[in-house]
Amino acid sequence: MSRKTTYTNSIVPFWQRIPLFFCFPANPTNLIGIGFFSVLSSLPLLILRTPYFFPILLVLNFIAWAMFFRLAYKVMNLTSQGFLKVSEYPDDQELDANLKPYKQMLMFILLGVAIALVFNYLGNVAGYCYLILAILTLPASIMVIDIQNSVFAALNPFQAMRIISSIGWPYMVMFAFLFVLYSSQGIATQWIIKTQLPVYSASFSPTDMANYLGKIQKSAKWLVLNATFISMYFTIIMFNMIGYVLYQYHKELDLNVSKHQVEPAEAEIAHYMGAGDINSALKIARKELGKDDTNLQANDRYLKLLMLSSTPEQALSHAQNFITTLLKQKKTGKAVEVYENMLNINADFQPARASQVLPIAQAATAMGKAKTALRMMDKFEKRFPLSNETPEVYLFAAKLLCEEFEKYPQARQTLTGVLLKYPEHPKQEEVRHYLNLIEQLEKGQYSL
Repeated sequence: MSRKTTYTNSIVPFWQRIPLFFCFPANPTNLIGIGFFSVLSSLPLLILRTPYFFPILLVLNFIAWAMFFRLAYKVMNLTSQGFLKVSEYPDDQELDANLKPYKQMLMFILLGVAIALVFNYLGNVAGYCYLILAILTLPASIMVIDIQNSVFAALNPFQAMRIISSIGWPYMVMFAFLFVLYSSQGIATQWIIKTQLPVYSASFSPTDMANYLGKIQKSAKWLVLNATFISMYFTIIMFNMIGYVLYQYHKELDLNVSKHQVEPAEAEIAHYMGAGDINSALKIARKELGKDDTNLQANDRYLKLLMLSSTPEQALSHAQNFITTLLKQKKTGKAVEVYENMLNINADFQPARASQVLPIAQAATAMGKAKTALRMMDKFEKRFPLSNETPEVYLFAAKLLCEEFEKYPQARQTLTGVLLKYPEHPKQEEVRHYLNLIEQLEKGQYSL
C-alpha cells in the first residue's frame, strides 16, 4: 500500500458528509432489514410466555446479529466501491456470502481472549496498553477483513498500522466520530432502559415484588426490541462511514473501486461552500455547466447554488432552461420539483413555453399535487394566446376541478368557454362528453 497521507480531491472528505451518514440507515431498505433483525432477536419475548425461553432468546440473538452483520458488511463493501446510495446498488448484488461477517465475530472473540491473556500473564499495565491499542486499531482491523478477507491478517497489528499510516491523521478523526457514535448508542440504550423499566424499591413487599417482576416481563420485550433496533441503526452508520473512508482513500490503499462517482468539481464546490465562499462555488458550477448544458446533475447543482445566493432573478432564469432540459429527457417529476422551488422565490413563476405546461401538470397530478397542477394551468390562455393547446390544457384542468375538488360549476364554465372559442378543435367531442358528465354530477345522477 502507498504511504501517502493526502486525500484525493476528487472525493468529498468524509467529515463533510456526517449528516448523510446519520440519514443512511433511514432508507426504507435499510429500515426493513434493521426492523426484521430486531424483531427476530426478541421474538421469544414477543410470542413466548414460558420461563424457559432464555436459551432460545440467546440463539435467536446470535442468528439475528450474524445475519445483520451480513447487511452491515454489504453496506461497507458497496460504499467502499463508490455506491453511496442504496438506490445505486447493483441489481444483481446479493448479501456478501464469503463469511466476512462471521470472521469479524471470530476476530472479536479471539481479540477478547488475547486481551485476557495479556492481563493475566503480563499484568495490568501491559493489559491496558494492549487494550488501548486494540481499541484504536479496531476500525482498521475491520477494514483489513473487508480488504483481505482474513481473520489472522485482521489480528495482525502491523496490518492495521499499515492502514492507519496510509490514511494518516484523518484516521483519528474517523475514530473520534466512531467513538462518539458508539457512546451515543450506549446513552440511547440507557435512556430506553430508564424509561421502560419500572422503578425498583428496596421496601417492596412480596406482593409488590411479584407485581414488579410481572411488569419487568411485560416491558422486557419492548426494551430488547427497541435497544436492538437502536444498536443496529448506529452500527449501520459506523459501517457506512468506514466503507466511505475506504472509498475516499482507495488510491492511498491501492484499492480498485467499481464506481468513482464524485467529480473533482463537486469536491471543490463542497470545499468553497464549507468555507462560506458561495461566489467561487458558483463560478465552478457555471464552468462545469458550460461543458455540457444537458447534464442534469450540473444543472441541478447550479440552480441550488443560485437559490442559496442573493441572485433570485438568475435562479428563475436558469430554472426555465433547466425545465426545458428536463422535459427533453422525460424527467417530468424533477420538473415539478423545480417549478415548486421557484414558486418559493416568485409566486408568479410559470414555465416559459406553452408546450411545457401540460406534461408538468400531468406529472404533478400523478405525484398527488393537484393544486400545483391547477396553479400551473391557471390563466393559460392569457399567457399563451396563440397556443393551440389551450383546449387540451383546460380539459385537463376541468377534470381536476371535478375529480379532485368537486368544483363542478367552475369546471363547466371552463369547458363551455372552450366550446365557444375553439369550435374546430379535435378535442371538441371529448369536451362535450365531459360537460355532459358534469351535468350528471351536479344533478346527483352520477358519482365519481
